[in-house]
Amino acid sequence: MKHIKSLIVTGSGLALFATSAFAEAPAKVSEEQLNVISAGQTEQEVIQILGQPTDTPRWTDGSQSLVYEIASTEGSGARAYVDLGPDSRVVNVQVGTDSGNAGDGH
Repeated sequence: MKHIKSLIVTGSGLALFATSAFAEAPAKVSEEQLNVISAGQTEQEVIQILGQPTDTPRWTDGSQSLVYEIASTEGSGARAYVDLGPDSRVVNVQVGTDSGNAGDGH
């Protein structure tokens, strides 16, 4: 992964070096890719298969969702929601739209 170094000068004239990495663009997934995901897989396994999600909301019960745009339905607002339990393992995969979120009520 490429890194960029930038020079930041503070108000007191001190120079601080910050290194930031290029973030991977969120993945657009196919329905075929979603069919590979199954209950019990880890968050890392899902990301290896589908790539970086567009969003990763965490819920008050300790669970989390990995949200992906579905490639074959660009412009329709269709999203895939890979729901993870508190142990970061897949418990459910759903497809929904922005207007009718398929999330499990978080």
